[in-house]
Amino acid sequence: MIRDLADFPVGVRDAAYVLRRYIQHPEHKYYCLLVRSQWLRQPIGLAVLRGSDADYELLDIIGPLSAMPEVLHCLQSWLLDMGGKVFKWFLTSRFAKRFAPCSQLPVTEFRIMANPFSSSAIVDHFDHNWWLTGGDTDYR
Repeated sequence: MIRDLADFPVGVRDAAYVLRRYIQHPEHKYYCLLVRSQWLRQPIGLAVLRGSDADYELLDIIGPLSAMPEVLHCLQSWLLDMGGKVFKWFLTSRFAKRFAPCSQLPVTEFRIMANPFSSSAIVDHFDHNWWLTGGDTDYR
């Protein structure tokens, strides 16, 4: 993921972050699913979900972009095993388009704020370049 998104602003997604943000969370229960390749059984991605019954939200997905369609396919299988019917995944529009064959893409009104006094070069760098998921927020 670091190589794939080296030119884009991305929050830290290391083991310490996952432990602090999800596993040790004082209020919410999260499902952390390690997805492995079918033949070599090597880890290809980590998915973090929250929810129950038929409604889940994919909060974070960590791994190379090339593996994400396979991770999403595995999540669909997991969801069926859990009795779920749908999961939501909030992702910035630039990257959501990449996964259009795997999902529906409704547009939300969420906007990423920037300092209006920053130079236009800095603002332009962030415009439509963030990798943000639902797991980057705790306010909703």
